[in-house]
Amino acid sequence: MRACILTGGTLGDISRVSARIPRMDYVVCADEGLYYAEGLGLIPDRVVGDFDSVDPALLDQYRDKGIAIDEYPVHKDETDTQIAADSLLAMGASEIWLIAGAGTRLDHSYANLMLLFRMAEKGARARLINQYNLITPILDEHDIYGEEGQIVSFLPFGGEAVVDTATGLSYSLTGLRLPMTEPVGVSNVMTGEKAHVRLKKGRLLCMMSWDE
Repeated sequence: MRACILTGGTLGDISRVSARIPRMDYVVCADEGLYYAEGLGLIPDRVVGDFDSVDPALLDQYRDKGIAIDEYPVHKDETDTQIAADSLLAMGASEIWLIAGAGTRLDHSYANLMLLFRMAEKGARARLINQYNLITPILDEHDIYGEEGQIVSFLPFGGEAVVDTATGLSYSLTGLRLPMTEPVGVSNVMTGEKAHVRLKKGRLLCMMSWDE
């Protein structure tokens, strides 16, 4: 099952995001992510959160349409996005997209990057997308699809990473050590429509970026 979570953060140009996401089998809105549903042409199957950031009138509109609404207390350990992610993992989702998910709240942005690895560890293909970025966690190896000239960065997550082999990139990553305090993996460039990275140690965030 391919699913998505509409969550808080900066989405950017909705038409550009719509053009880059595949058809979804299941849609969950996490709190203020509900604001993005109509613009993306997505009908939520479920809305979750403590609803401290969404207009009650908008929530009532979806409730009146028969959309499932799961309300949680404000004082809780999990973020609204984690609740959404865990619910999809429990349903057996094999692919999960976080839509928006990064913005002015850097704490939430970083938390959502953490969730990418949480989902990947549990066997789901995880992505975070907005107008400017497509971010994918790499636990072992990963195929990257794009086009020649596409900017793509590789940054370690949770500790030092060491690349075993890499192909399809202008700047060689093969054998490269990527420490947490030295961003040597920023702004690589794809030489064709596909690149591949295999890790020897650690974890990486693969970040495709568009300066639009």
